[in-house]
Amino acid sequence: MKKANAPSKIKWVFIILLILIILAAAGYGAYYFYFTPSNQGQLMEGILGLVYVNYVQILISVAALIIMCFIAGAILSHHKEEKKLLRFLTVLICLVPAFLVVFFLLKDPLMDIASIQNPRTVLLSNVVLEQKKGQYDVSGTDQNGHLQTYRLNKTSWQTLDDTWDEDSKDVFAQVEIFPRTQIVRSIKVEKGLPQSLINKLSMNDRLSDSWQDMQLQVDNQVYVLNDPLSSLTQSGWTIQQTEFEAKKHENLDAGKSIELDLENKNGMQMHITVTNTTDQTIETSQASITQIVVHRMNSGMHMMLAQKIVLGWSQQDTVEELYGKPTSSEENQLQYQEENETLNLVFSDQGILDQIHMSVK
Repeated sequence: MKKANAPSKIKWVFIILLILIILAAAGYGAYYFYFTPSNQGQLMEGILGLVYVNYVQILISVAALIIMCFIAGAILSHHKEEKKLLRFLTVLICLVPAFLVVFFLLKDPLMDIASIQNPRTVLLSNVVLEQKKGQYDVSGTDQNGHLQTYRLNKTSWQTLDDTWDEDSKDVFAQVEIFPRTQIVRSIKVEKGLPQSLINKLSMNDRLSDSWQDMQLQVDNQVYVLNDPLSSLTQSGWTIQQTEFEAKKHENLDAGKSIELDLENKNGMQMHITVTNTTDQTIETSQASITQIVVHRMNSGMHMMLAQKIVLGWSQQDTVEELYGKPTSSEENQLQYQEENETLNLVFSDQGILDQIHMSVK
């Protein structure tokens, strides 16, 4: 009897040792990630960041696999005489739920690891550093106009903070992140973005390469001076006026102009002038747009001129490089003028495009 029980005892000793090793590894991992003083706030980026954020899910997944393997082994050991197909189905029934648990808990980090050579780059404007309760964050407005916040390692955050210029209002960041989990891989903060990054944006095929064509792209829709007011209203822009003003301005006499404020569904605003260029009274909706004025509103990369000059993102040096020498210039302002077209660009003290004034005669 003793000889017969020996293999069974060895098996249980092996199982107990395996469980102890797994528990020791899990405990060490928990201590390393959550209780080691030198690691506090230092494990939020890269592969370690993926493991740290998903550590509990990893433990649950490993536990599920081990438990289901033990269950399958116990069933098979008591049904050695069953047919191979039945034994295979038993293993399958046990392991499939375990793999489903692993899939649903770890699919995002595993897919991020698979795409480690192709991180997603997020561009942020109006960057702000924040520290609270041992957490180190960087936030800003992304190219789609959404506020984004990313967690950094303490060391990375302090490096940025040491070089931070509190007087600067135009700070940008290039943040490389894992696309599924949003864990930061790297971050670079600077006063202006290279035009090469902005050039990666999609551009409507109608948007001209020449500023003289008086085009403005908003949300991938191109608007052209001298087009009728209806080109804006039919694209979702709403005129900001009272019912009395709307009735009063329903028609426009020959040669007359009217100034209007418009807003679209995303909250972006523009100030325009429409002019009746005909020799008879017409509906205001058919009057020609002869001036557009837009200001930066932290709305992402939604407003763009020819050659991807983006309101709130592009630099004055880039404009001069792409558009050439201006007709006239003052401090923080450039004016480009042809016989009938005028483009006035106003820049912030940091040289970032702040306002666009475009008009035609």
